[in-house]
Amino acid sequence: MNLWVIGTGESSLHYEEEMKKLKGKDTLAFQSAFPHCIKHYGFIPKYWTWFDPESAMDGLKYLVANQKNKELYKMEIILPETMLDTSADNYSKFAGTSPLLRKKGGWNSYIKTLNKIKAAGIKITKFPVLSTKYITREQKKYTKLIADYIVPETRFNQLTSDKKQKKVIFGTELNHSTMEKKSKPTAGMNIYENKLSMCVLPLTVWMGAENVYIIG
Repeated sequence: MNLWVIGTGESSLHYEEEMKKLKGKDTLAFQSAFPHCIKHYGFIPKYWTWFDPESAMDGLKYLVANQKNKELYKMEIILPETMLDTSADNYSKFAGTSPLLRKKGGWNSYIKTLNKIKAAGIKITKFPVLSTKYITREQKKYTKLIADYIVPETRFNQLTSDKKQKKVIFGTELNHSTMEKKSKPTAGMNIYENKLSMCVLPLTVWMGAENVYIIG
């Protein structure tokens, strides 16, 4: 599969005519790139995903407001399982923080909106996930994984022993300071790593993409 990933960068606005040619192709909108790809480029992405629930709220509200649009509801949402929990606790353990969590009732509002569009007919696919944040905090459980983590195939094709299923691993660097208890664990993932290597590329491998094109 050839997959075009639409990011949130403003650089994509400089290629408006080229972007419009992506209509009908296998496209994955990341975070707030949806619904902007509709407004600016005139096409509905085939897939949509996000890492920060706050970045999805505009798109979710757009879906709620356009429930009668059958073409729109053919889009598939693909999310890590921690993004679908009724509690934000697992999200915090795996990913960290989000502006949404600092709002009163923010996570509950997010989940209610997800359930509303799911009930309206949109397909939501979840995938099993690990993260470098979680692995380093649970290092006794993942001793072998930590030892082999430097090998790219370990990160991108992980077969876990506990559930016997492939898990997507978010993050490319283990937090050794946390493992060695030299400093307090950070709230989130590695703040110096961009979302492309942290979560987009591992997800595209899980999706079976052979060629990935990044825009924005």
